[in-house]
Amino acid sequence: DELQKLQVLFFRATLFLSALAYFSVFILDFLGGQLIGWVEITPDTDGAARADSQVAGYARNALQLADLLAGMAAFTAPMGSLLVGSLVLRSLGVLAVGLALLAVGKWGNIAGALCIISVLTREIYWFGFSLKVDAALALLPFALVVILRLAPQAEPQEFTQAMEDDLQLGIAQAVAIDVGPPLPLSAFSSTMLLLASSGKFLVPIANDINEVPPDDDLPPLLGEAPPEEAPPDDALLP
Repeated sequence: DELQKLQVLFFRATLFLSALAYFSVFILDFLGGQLIGWVEITPDTDGAARADSQVAGYARNALQLADLLAGMAAFTAPMGSLLVGSLVLRSLGVLAVGLALLAVGKWGNIAGALCIISVLTREIYWFGFSLKVDAALALLPFALVVILRLAPQAEPQEFTQAMEDDLQLGIAQAVAIDVGPPLPLSAFSSTMLLLASSGKFLVPIANDINEVPPDDDLPPLLGEAPPEEAPPDDALLP
């Protein structure tokens, strides 16, 4: 069915693009920290403070886009006969897209991460853990991201606003505010999601439509001997 194929292609594309957007958040957070690290911030040399503020703005836009794409991926994920799973993914997808469009921030970030977790859970169920170890490795750090987002924390603010009073008093500052999760977690989660999502383009589209992949596409289990072929009838004759 052509419509189902288009659905699978859209699902794979949005999942991959969301991974790229999450990875760009890590890159922008890293660059923001480097800008602050290279320049001492004082009332006379606040160029890096303004630069970090601009980079943080780009990172927030990238994170909002990532959450939006994650919601679209969850909404379009093929679920076959899994009615409950389909309802969960579609609901999370609508929620994440709506919160991202409204620029809600924290709760939009949580909804986006939950969409990624749900999609990766679908991948593990659909193809089996042995074929989706990369999805499992991406799922765990995104679960940690949700926990960190739910923890009480101060609302992020622009660097120049947060440090304005100290700068006026002549106190040098060298602090960068990460938009995404802590850099090591951001790097690992986004990289593993990139690997899991890009690998899907190597899998036949039919495997995302059928709940059980064709036997020819499944490798034999470890330690399982291949079945022996029966000898031809002529070989049994004396």
